[in-house]
This record gives sequence, structure tokens and C-alpha cells, in this order.
Amino acid sequence: MENQCSGGKVKNADQGFLFFSYQSFLENHWPYLSFPSFLGLPASFAMRVVEETGWTQEEQEAILSEAVASLVLKLGSLAITEIKSPKGLGDEVKKLEATMSTIKAVLLDAEERQSRNNELQNWLWKLKDACYDLEDVLEEFEIASTRTGQHRSFQSKVRCFFSRSNPVILSFNMARKVKGVRENLDGIAADRSKFHLMERVGSRRIIYRERDMTHSFIRTSDVIGRDDDIENIIDILVHQGEDRDLFVIPVVGIGDDMWNDNRAKWIGLQDLLFGGALGSKIIVTTRSPLVATITGNVPAYNLTGLSQEDCLSLFLKWAFNEGQEKQHPNLVEIGREIVKKCGGVPLAVRTLGSLLYSTTDEREWLSIRDSKIWKLKQRDNDILPVLKLSYDQMQPYLKQCFALCSMFPKNYLFYSFELIQFWMAHGLLQPVQENKELEDIGLQYMKELCSVSFLQVVEDHEFFFTCKMHDLIHDLSLSVAQNECCTINSLAEYVPQKVRHLSFPDTSFLSNEVPKCLLQSDRVRTMFFPIKGVAPSSESFISSSISRFKYLRVLNLSDLCLEVLPMSFGTLKHLRYFDHLRNNRIKTLPESICSLHNLQTLRLEDCNQLEEIPQGIGSLINLRFLEITTKQSVLPENGMECLTSLRFLSFFECHNLKHLFEGIRCFSALQTLVLASCPSLTSLPRSIRYLTSLETLVIGDCGNLNLVDEQDNEDCTLRLRSLLLGELQQLVALPQWLCWSACSLQYLYIDDCPNFVALPDWFEDCKSLRKLELLRCPNLSSLPEGLSQLSSLQTLKIGHCPILLGRCKMVIGEDWPKIAHVPEIYLDGLKV
Repeated sequence: MENQCSGGKVKNADQGFLFFSYQSFLENHWPYLSFPSFLGLPASFAMRVVEETGWTQEEQEAILSEAVASLVLKLGSLAITEIKSPKGLGDEVKKLEATMSTIKAVLLDAEERQSRNNELQNWLWKLKDACYDLEDVLEEFEIASTRTGQHRSFQSKVRCFFSRSNPVILSFNMARKVKGVRENLDGIAADRSKFHLMERVGSRRIIYRERDMTHSFIRTSDVIGRDDDIENIIDILVHQGEDRDLFVIPVVGIGDDMWNDNRAKWIGLQDLLFGGALGSKIIVTTRSPLVATITGNVPAYNLTGLSQEDCLSLFLKWAFNEGQEKQHPNLVEIGREIVKKCGGVPLAVRTLGSLLYSTTDEREWLSIRDSKIWKLKQRDNDILPVLKLSYDQMQPYLKQCFALCSMFPKNYLFYSFELIQFWMAHGLLQPVQENKELEDIGLQYMKELCSVSFLQVVEDHEFFFTCKMHDLIHDLSLSVAQNECCTINSLAEYVPQKVRHLSFPDTSFLSNEVPKCLLQSDRVRTMFFPIKGVAPSSESFISSSISRFKYLRVLNLSDLCLEVLPMSFGTLKHLRYFDHLRNNRIKTLPESICSLHNLQTLRLEDCNQLEEIPQGIGSLINLRFLEITTKQSVLPENGMECLTSLRFLSFFECHNLKHLFEGIRCFSALQTLVLASCPSLTSLPRSIRYLTSLETLVIGDCGNLNLVDEQDNEDCTLRLRSLLLGELQQLVALPQWLCWSACSLQYLYIDDCPNFVALPDWFEDCKSLRKLELLRCPNLSSLPEGLSQLSSLQTLKIGHCPILLGRCKMVIGEDWPKIAHVPEIYLDGLKV
């Protein structure tokens, strides 16, 4: 049901600071049209995709080698060895290690041969399910051993002795559970002999090399083979429909389309569109002729496939850097044969071209050309098998991440930090080198998905970006995740017992209990409500879900409209990600939330009635991402300073917050700090300048904040890469302590600071600066002389700064020589 309690500001983009908060503010500033049908698809849809294309679930099990390798490492981890000593448990762990190693040796061969053997596919699915169970048991070990190690006082040791945390009782119980999982895996391992699998140590998959991320913005020069179509559609727009209130032109083709064929919904939307000026026109793109019939009031314009030559031009544009194809004539000829099989569909051509951009190995190109996927029976205009070729070539770690994207509805706007934390919660971010941050690994995964066009960037904000997934790519994600992920709505009658991830795009059918279709499911890891404003309204439903789904890693309860959370919340010991955005009724959180020691992400933004943060929040020692909205004026210093694992910290609409605690210096790993809409905040703690890992500082709509410190000349170890300042009435100049970030600063954004008058003298030392944006600063009158020496500066944007704009006019402006070397210059939104 639509939640009436969820609030949020709606402001005009020209009236406010760009980054009040990453998600809330951007969602309000760039709303996009979404039809009622974008609520997700029933579980049966993924089955239909598989049945109609004729391909199997082999792609889902192809990620097993990564999972098994991870489990083998876990079995030898410190958390296990600490409680291995009792003989029964130690013996079971050793046997389990041997079994897993045996399976791992033949797994690569099994994954490559499964497409020709249904029985082998079933064997792999059983193995995957058993691996999930094993991971749950191993994590119970880690949780229990951590809890046991916390008993330090005599009283706590006595309580521990008479509880299930007693090491002897714990070892006995764990030995029994490990034995059960091990016996199941032994049976699965024994069955491998039926398939005559060979031991393998590596596989031949394409490794991605770096390229620019794809973007949803399309330049005219990038459009190939559509000149005639463009002219024809423009001709229709110009010369027809001038005498109608609403003139709807349907364009039918493949793919960037409207797919809802419910006529009643279209008529409801159409009613809202009437009343405009005479001659108003709408273009509706769709892949469905039925939709064209329902929506259009003129004959549909049918887009044919691209010609072979246009297809080849598009393919080469994505497969090579400009001019590089001349060095590889053999690959061009193979590419010509590949595009013949793409049916003139641009998305298929571009996706395969993006895939092969990664390699000039002729064998890889031939493997795509000769793939058996081309021989599968498929419907007219069906490109899912073609897209699956790119999926097949993915590294296993990317396949897992891509499959989980099916949890989000079509047309969903992904925020990079949100998706990365989502993947992290499920343990999908695998460090490839020591000391590399998980957040950086997740960012690399997203870039790899963008490089093969499985994601498309919408807005790049330097330190994070938003992206979307093409509808047909989303169909692919649904099909590869079909046995693990399930969309639950009023049509769902049966859900596989072993399903692990649940998405609820609709809650109108939910009652006080868990739906009957889920009564057999008890191993759920994700419970997700992805539509903004849609959330369950029953506390009983939340309580029953928590009781049933003990293995939850991700729980999204955004837009919930309840005053309290169940006390049983603390039983979710496996929970890593808790999203509780936009609950405008909750006043307190249960203290039991502080016992969730595995929690990595806690999102409490826009909880405007939250009176205080739990006193025991310092117990969340693994917390990496924290967003807070609270009515407190002072934060619990003794608790907060213990959160030494934090990488991201945001205070949003904390109207009473007067100052941050000096203990913030303890956040030695903090990379991003956001202070937005905190009007009572008057100063920053001096210790902030010693956050050695801090890369991004965002401060906006803090009207009383004074950034200047009397002791500005003191040494500082701050090395920022991105600085964003907006709606700061007190800001006249950048504080001197920021000069210590001059050499590292890559992005500077200053917006709506009416008293800001000049950039500092040390600005000429910003040799790494790549992007500079100066907006709505009416008293900013000139640019510093040293700006012309900043050779790394690629983009300059100046807007609504009347004095400065006059000085920056091309050629004739006094400051033009200072900026003439910058490749991209935008003055009041117009590119120079």
C-alpha cells in the first residue's frame, strides 16, 4: 500500500544545494516518470523467459566455483580454528575441508559441461544449496565464538557456563550441525563419479580492461544507422496533429520502452495528460505492437533492424578504441560474422562489442562466433540469448552481483553506494589484493558491469554515481536468478522452499502474518521493499518475519510507518544491512539493535522523530556505513567513538545538533563525511582535520556553520579528493586548513553561498583538480591567477554568478585567459 507517512522535501533544482543527502535530495530533484506497472514481475515470469528462449539455469550455477573457494578458505579461518580443539568438532571440520576440496577440484569442468547434461545441472544446484547451508553454519560459529570471547567478568562467565554459550555445549551443538552438512555434501561429492568430471585448476574467461563507463546520455554522433528514421519521425511531429489536444505517436522496436499493455492504466494516465496546449505531442517507444495500438492515435512507426554495415560500424565502435580496428583485420572479419547473427538489434551489437573490447585474442572472438547459443530456438526479435553470451563470459564474482540486481524493479535508479553495500552484505566483494577496501572493490565491480553495458550511468557525481539497467538486461537478471530470488506479490502462489532473496514491490496483499506462499521458506537472506513509499503497515507482520527468517543478511524496511520496532530485532545475528529510511513516526530504536555485531550498514536517514541514537551503538564494531537523522543536540561520544570501522558517515536534517564530538578523530578509516541540513551546527571539531583517510567532505544547508578556525594555521593531515559546499551563508572564503588538501583535491563544488567572494591564493597548488563547479555565488567576482596553471582541470562550470560570468566571456572576458585551456567549459549551462 502507499505509505502516507513517508515525507521528504520537493524542491526546484535551481533553488537548493545539490547534495543535501545523496539519496533523498537527488530523488526529489530529479524525479523520473514511472508507470504503475514498474512494480516488478511475478516469479513465473523468469520461468517463462527460460522456457521461451530454450536455455537452462546453467548460468546460475556458474558462480559456484567462487563460492566453494570462499568456503574452503573459511573452513581454515581463525574463527573456526579457535573452537576446533574439541575432538568431535575438529574431526568433522577436517572431514568437511577434505570434501569441499574434492568438490572444488572438479567444479570448473562441471560448470562448463552442464549445458549438455540436465542431471549435472541438478547436481550443481544441490551443491549450491548445500554451500548456502554450510555458510550459515560457519557464520553461526563465528558469531558464537565472538560472543563467547566477550565474557570477561566472573559473573558473565558464570552466566555463560549455564547457557548455550558454554564452550563445551557450543562445540557439541556445532559438531552436530557440521556433521549434518558434511554428510549431505559427502553424498553430493560421491555422485560426481557419475559424470566423469576432470580436475581443473583454471578457466578461460575474458578479463575486463578499463574503459569509460557507458552513459545514458546519447550524443548525436554516437547514433548509427537511424538518420532516415529520425527524419521521418520529425516529419510526423512537425506536419501532423496540430489540430489535436493530444497526439500520441507510438514507435515500435526493440529495447530505452513502455511495456504495459493494460488499457485501463493507459487511459488513466492519458486523462492526466489532456488539457495542454493544442498540438501537444507525445512519443511512446515500445517493443509491443499491442501497446502501440492501445496508446497511439495514429499508425505506429515501426523501426526495422540496423543494416549489416551499420551493425558492423556500431560493433567496431564498441569493440575497439578509435582506429585500433585497422591493426586487427582478422578480428574485423570475425566481428562481421558475429553481427550477422544479431538480427540488426543495436543493444545486442553494442553488448557483444563491449564484451570483446576486453580482448584481442582471436580465440575469444571465435568462441563468441561459434557459441552454441546461436543454435537455440528463439522467438522473433528475442535477444536474450545474445545477451547471455556476454553473461557467460563474466567472471564468477560479477555473475553473483548481477543476479542480485534482479531484486530491484525495472527502471530502478541505482545509487553506487547503495548497491555496493547491498553486495557487501551478501559477502560478494572478494578482495583480490591485500589492503584494498571493500568499497573500492564494489566500485570496480560496478564499472565492469558498466563497461559491458549491463549498467548505464545516469549521473556521475565524481565520488558516486547513479545508473539504470536496460529492461532487457533486467529480464536476463531475472532469468539467471530464478531459483534464488523471488518477487512476491498478490499473484504469488508458490515460492521454492530454498529461495534466498525476497522482493516485495507491493504490500497491499500483506496481512499480519507471513504469506502462506512463504511458510516453507526459512533460509531467506534478503527481505526487500524496493518501491519508495511502499512498506508493510503491520507490526505483527514484521515480528513474524523476524521470527521466521533468522538468516537475514539484508532487511529493507524503508518508509515503514511504525512507532517501534520489535524487541526480537536483536535476534537477527546474521544481519549486515538494515535500511530504515523515511520512518517519520519512530521515536526510539530497541537497544537490542546494538547486539547485531555483524551489522555493516545502518540507514536511519529521514527518521525525523527519532529522539536519540541507542546508547550502546558503539557495540556495532563492524559498522562501515551510517546515515543518521536525530533530534539530539549532543551525540553519545562514548558510544560513537568506538565505531572505528566507519567508512561513510552522514548527518541529515539533525535540526538540533549543535556540534560533533572531538572523538571523531577515532574514525581513522572514515572516507566520506556528509553534514546536511543541520541548521544548529555552528562549528566543526578541530580533530576533523586529522582524519587521514577522509576523501570526501560534503557540507550543505548548515546556515550557522562557520568553517573558519582561529587556529587555522596549525598542521593538518587531511587530504581530501572531493569537497562540496552549499547553502552556507557564513562562507566568505575557504578556511586555511583546507590548503593541506590542495595537492590531493580533484573535485570542488561550491553552490549557493551568497557571501563567498574569492577562491584562495593557494588554489594554484591544486594540481590534481579535474572538475570545478561554481554556482549561485553572486559576490564571486574573479578567478585566481594561478588557475591557468592547473593542467589537470578538465571541466569548469560557472552558473548564476553574474560578475564572474561577465569576466569569463570567450576571448573578450578578463578572466578568459585563465580558463581557455580547460577542455569543457559551461557558462550558465551552455557549453562554450
